[in-house]
Amino acid sequence: MSAEPKFRKKLADQIQKGRALILEQTTSAIHAIRDWQKQGYGQIREFANQKAPAVLQKYDASPAWVKSGFFILPWVVVVLLTLYYFDVFDSKPTPRLIQDPSIVYVNDDLSKLIKNGQVKLAPFVEELRVSGRIDFNERFLARIGANVTGRVSEILGVPGQEVTQGEVLAKITSTELTQSQLAYLKARTASQLAEQAANRARILSGAFGLPLHRASEGRTNHRS
Repeated sequence: MSAEPKFRKKLADQIQKGRALILEQTTSAIHAIRDWQKQGYGQIREFANQKAPAVLQKYDASPAWVKSGFFILPWVVVVLLTLYYFDVFDSKPTPRLIQDPSIVYVNDDLSKLIKNGQVKLAPFVEELRVSGRIDFNERFLARIGANVTGRVSEILGVPGQEVTQGEVLAKITSTELTQSQLAYLKARTASQLAEQAANRARILSGAFGLPLHRASEGRTNHRS
């Protein structure tokens, strides 16, 4: 069996159950209304028997259709009142005002806020509130870095500051840079000492007429 016949059968079963439930509820409501009418009818008879027994006797002597109409009369009154409320019996019903949404009616409160005048051109300023974030212009933003490793000891520049080429922005304390500077100073000192020794050798060579290498050896022996 395909899915479609199963669905139709299931739908038919549900409709049948719904009808049976509605019929059951309607029947229960009708029985409840009849019980309420009988209870009210009994209370009315008891009240009429105490206050106006002659009227009750005339009612009991009336035909059967009058007695049966007593139960239908309240519902007839309810139906007539409902029809009267919706102007069913009025040959010329009063037309109801339907307001056009495109038309604005000015009341007394609104008229106080409106000023009549001649139409003319005038500046108009509208206040607009939006949320945003202030950031740097990426076209004028440069990212810098150091060629040596170290720790930033002092920052001289601030974010957003306009700078020029060669301007000091921060100071870095670097062990690698310190060692390189110390090696440079040692090499420079050794170079200066070698240059001074070469100058002395030239002076000795000129004074005693010795070759430069002999003057250098004699100076070395004198030191030893």
